[in-house]
Amino acid sequence: MLITSTSFLRPGLYLAEHKDSEEAKSIIRRVNISIEAHDSRGIAIIAHESCAGNLSSGALQRKQLYKAVTYASTLYPGKEVVGLWIDDDWKVNEICTVEGCEEVEDDSR
Repeated sequence: MLITSTSFLRPGLYLAEHKDSEEAKSIIRRVNISIEAHDSRGIAIIAHESCAGNLSSGALQRKQLYKAVTYASTLYPGKEVVGLWIDDDWKVNEICTVEGCEEVEDDSR
């Protein structure tokens, strides 16, 4: 199951910093549907460079991604939860798991 969509409005941000928001609750409801209907084994939360919906620096977005992975892992124990970062070259990089996140340099804009 992948968590990425403009209809989800920045899943990394909401799962990291606005856990009680309606947006976060909507994301969780949709993940629950996927797990129940399809027995999804893993969850990928995705963020990308130069996101028009999240104007935070890439470093901050990656920190949000790690927080979101950590939070989702508490909601879905036994499921593999990973954070994927899509860079400016459209390369997909696995940067976060519940065990940790690759070091993030401060690239504040």
